[in-house]
Amino acid sequence: MAARNRFVFINCPFDKEYLECFEAIVFTIYMSGYRPECALQDDNFGNVRLDKLKAMIERCDRSIHDLSRTESNARGLPRFNMPFELGLAIGAFRFGGRRQRKKSTFVMVKRPYIMPQFLSDAAGQDPHAHGGQVSQVIKLVRSHLGHYYRPDAKGARLPGPLYFYALFREFKKGLPALARELHLSEKDLDCFRGGYLDYLEMVRRFSIVVEHAGRPS
Repeated sequence: MAARNRFVFINCPFDKEYLECFEAIVFTIYMSGYRPECALQDDNFGNVRLDKLKAMIERCDRSIHDLSRTESNARGLPRFNMPFELGLAIGAFRFGGRRQRKKSTFVMVKRPYIMPQFLSDAAGQDPHAHGGQVSQVIKLVRSHLGHYYRPDAKGARLPGPLYFYALFREFKKGLPALARELHLSEKDLDCFRGGYLDYLEMVRRFSIVVEHAGRPS
């Protein structure tokens, strides 16, 4: 069976409170040598959302899911998007062809021991809790990807989570200057307000700076 590809599908909340955690997930995936994929990258109105999700999940050999937003909203309605997309990924793994059966699925939650209360079919599984902390999100994502060798550097292992967190803080500090080079404002880089691709470009440019500085990434 062929080796897994570099694509990592991200399934997580798209809301203001989660924004920095999402930025950290994208950053850690990219700086680990993988390529993040999520619904935000395709704004073609002609693409039906479910078809778009199915195509991305099929393409990505890895997926990271954060089920942090399953509680009811102000109108008393729960948010089922994240569990639904996790189900699509598990379905691809269970019922897909040979290539789909090599997928890996990583699940995070905000609080420990909470998932069986809203997803009892997954009782006995062990999702990883991050407590809403960016540093912990980076640690979990890096640790998951750290089970594998870097896909773009044969034989290399990933640096530790503290390194990635420090690098992310450095990136965030220098982000305004990076944005000005492309005549962008910080608001233009808001991933949940149409700025996802510009934010990803900033991460790409920062990775080049890190590489030229001779630091592991």
